[in-house]
Amino acid sequence: MSVPVELEVLAEQVGVYGPQALLLTVNEDDRPHAVAVEVRFDAGRLRAGAGSRTAANIVRRAGVSVVWPSLVPGTYSLIVDGSASVEGSEVVVEPSRAVRHRTPVGSSGADPDAPSCITVLHHA
Repeated sequence: MSVPVELEVLAEQVGVYGPQALLLTVNEDDRPHAVAVEVRFDAGRLRAGAGSRTAANIVRRAGVSVVWPSLVPGTYSLIVDGSASVEGSEVVVEPSRAVRHRTPVGSSGADPDAPSCITVLHHA
């Protein structure tokens, strides 16, 4: 399977940020549910382990976000939005949008000339 260039860039970014991320779903009372996961990039998709609550949330509402937080003030976090499904004990995320985002200019350590948001992937 050929992976579009944008997804290759996303795969590269996931490699830079590493496997530890946060998976955000929405629970039955419309509140966010965040869990720490270990993510791997596989043929254009993100895969991670899924607990029972996360899996149930995805069955109800497939829209999810995966976030690799910035660990250094003024640097970028990676945020991937997509549609998820559950395959066995795994969550599989089809990315639809990915951005690198940082705190606004004026925040501790932020480069005033760097953009606050850089689009990595955007599928209509």
